[in-house]
Amino acid sequence: SNSHSRAHQNIISVAHLNHRSIMSCHSIVRIGPLNSDDGCYATLLRSSITNYFSSSSSNEDNDTKNDPHRLAISNRYFDASVAFAGLNQSTDDVITASESAVEDGIILVCDSSLSASQGMCFDSLNKLHDNAEKSTDLGDLLRLCVGVSFGPSPLADGTKASEEEYSRRVLWCLDRGYEYVEADMS
Repeated sequence: SNSHSRAHQNIISVAHLNHRSIMSCHSIVRIGPLNSDDGCYATLLRSSITNYFSSSSSNEDNDTKNDPHRLAISNRYFDASVAFAGLNQSTDDVITASESAVEDGIILVCDSSLSASQGMCFDSLNKLHDNAEKSTDLGDLLRLCVGVSFGPSPLADGTKASEEEYSRRVLWCLDRGYEYVEADMS
């Protein structure tokens, strides 16, 4: 198709900004934990990101327009094709054999509330991070830890306990090379 004949450039790596190729090169960003349940925060965040870029994209011939696992970013500096994959998901599930991919990063997602369930709480990210580092060749160009809420951040209430928890999360992230951000999904 027309979009495959066009060169794609890596979204993050400056080294790839000048790379031109006949086949598509995708930047793989691992996101998780992805659960099959519809309320999964990582799934909702991935959908929000892809919806944002597809609605703001001026690239009409883009084959990623209706794909919840991919997004295309095009501006005057670069064109990028990003494919989201689960933490332990095979890249064969998100790209075809004729496409190439570069592992560029990871986004760990948790419920930002202090009363989050065991599987979605911030502390559950320790095991996910350790497993992800062992099981894949994660790129180091993007490492985000996203605390998701629906409404104002529960850690923004001004209490000493919230400030201490926020500091603990930021320090955990710094120790592992992540940037901690919070996202209001409402």
